[in-house]
Amino acid sequence: MAASTAASKLNLFKAICGKRNFGVGQKVTRAIWDRFEESPLSTTSFIEITRVEPSADLSHGKAYGIKTFRGVSEGKARRVDGPLKKDWRIVV
Repeated sequence: MAASTAASKLNLFKAICGKRNFGVGQKVTRAIWDRFEESPLSTTSFIEITRVEPSADLSHGKAYGIKTFRGVSEGKARRVDGPLKKDWRIVV
């Protein structure tokens, strides 16, 4: 449990900027969205990153993606809300 708690203390840019193409194509989720899951092992709420415009120091910027919440996709890329919140993690 401690590993997942430590891993969830990242903002979106710290979580994805170490990945290839700044995380484009990665699925990310917020810890707060876990309360909406049907079972603890499922992930039906996530954002698939489509475009990232990081700052020079990679600590903030703009991120765009397709949001899927409770299994329903918006189908259109839009700017990610709350990227500087410290509860983002990559969906494996």
